[in-house]
Amino acid sequence: MAGSAGYNRMFPVSWTELHRDARALAWRLADLGPFKGLVAITRGGLVPAAIVARELNLRLIDTICCSTYDRMERGAKVELLKGTSAEQDKGAGWLIVDDLVDTGVTARAVRAMLPEAHFATVYAKPAGRPVVDSYVTEVSQDTWILFPWDQEAVMAKTIIVKCYVIPAPKGIDSLTLAERPDPTPGPRQVLVRVMATSLNYRDLLTIEAQYARSAPKPDLIPLSDGAGEVVAVGPGVSRVKVGDRVAGCFMQRWFGGAISDSAMPSAMGGAVDGMLTELAVLEEEGVVKLPAHLSYEEGATLPCAAVTAWHALVEIGHLKAGDVVQIQGTGGVSIFALQFARMFGARVIGTSSSPAKAERLIQMGAEAVIDYKTTPDWDKEALKLTGGRGADITVEVGGAGTLPRSFTATRLGGSIAVIGLLSGMATLDPMPILRRNLKVQGLYVGSTQMFEAMNRAIEANGLKPVIDRVFPFAEAQAAYRHLKSQKHFGKIVISHA
Repeated sequence: MAGSAGYNRMFPVSWTELHRDARALAWRLADLGPFKGLVAITRGGLVPAAIVARELNLRLIDTICCSTYDRMERGAKVELLKGTSAEQDKGAGWLIVDDLVDTGVTARAVRAMLPEAHFATVYAKPAGRPVVDSYVTEVSQDTWILFPWDQEAVMAKTIIVKCYVIPAPKGIDSLTLAERPDPTPGPRQVLVRVMATSLNYRDLLTIEAQYARSAPKPDLIPLSDGAGEVVAVGPGVSRVKVGDRVAGCFMQRWFGGAISDSAMPSAMGGAVDGMLTELAVLEEEGVVKLPAHLSYEEGATLPCAAVTAWHALVEIGHLKAGDVVQIQGTGGVSIFALQFARMFGARVIGTSSSPAKAERLIQMGAEAVIDYKTTPDWDKEALKLTGGRGADITVEVGGAGTLPRSFTATRLGGSIAVIGLLSGMATLDPMPILRRNLKVQGLYVGSTQMFEAMNRAIEANGLKPVIDRVFPFAEAQAAYRHLKSQKHFGKIVISHA
């Protein structure tokens, strides 16, 4: 059987270990392809074969089910290969995955019938179940087993994960494609196969060494925002399971309540590695399940911008129907704030210097959009639009260049959520805060519990994030450049598929 490999693990394992083994097998076999398709020999579960097919992006062409040990002992299941697509080609270019116990019998029979096929097996032995004798003679206990023809070559293959790193933050060109060993989740951690990521302005500041909070760790994997599928879980995990569709939380250790000193050093894509990678190990309490109606690309837009907007409006502003919300520009936070405000029945006034983008905001439900270039005193115009009262909640993303006008545009006793510093930093006069009795609060994204509450609202209302453009994984630098151009409307996404 030229180029074939068999694989097994001969002690009781959990479903988590089975998924990990099947994924590891697929990645080890990847270089033997490309394959025409996959044929599964199974007792009916199809779990290992399905995982291998998914990891290798193969079609599951034929399924052969054997329901009794008698048939397995006789090797009769191999007879069922006759008539399959694989037999027509004598197995050439086909992968056959077996999750049954008589591996030795099957391997010999497959080699005789389909000499050009690749054969592999993943087996989880349930505790207390008898093992067929013919299988026991082929393997030994407590070890990885491969059949002799490819054992050295296949086991020598190290499973490698592709990721992007920032060796030193010197601009977008410093984003570097790298390889790292396959990660393993520890206690109360989960392993996520990342399917999509999205960019925030913070990511641009980080790669250009302009991020004010702290210098990034060396060889940082960037991007805080990503979504994917749980492919393995560590000991003690109960909140999610293998197969769940999840997004990572911006801060891996802020589950709920007020932000703490321990949460701050857990911000992904800055203090700790982020999501621009094929596989990411995340804390159990640092992931949330995605709303069922969202794709991975849409789910990847949520962790930073959406949670920040939710925190500003709901947690700080106590948003309710009829309130007036003032937003600035058309970045991710502002657009999510518009969507959430309209979802709650609030009125929205925006600002933008682009007529095309202003029209998009109107189409999404904004009551009015002020051009801050032609109307520099946009705060006075906002007062006029609210009958001299001002906004109940202002989502402040500009910083020193816009904050004084936000003081004026917000009603007496209103709330200003200070999120960004897009227009820079400067010394500010605090008198308007005192005179107008304003509640001005800074915020840094939000907790896992805020994320979960937001997702419930998103799912109940069928809200869809606005995506400007999706870039392939290989064009990550181009995604950064598109963000820097400021030509986007909505979120910029990178697909890892």
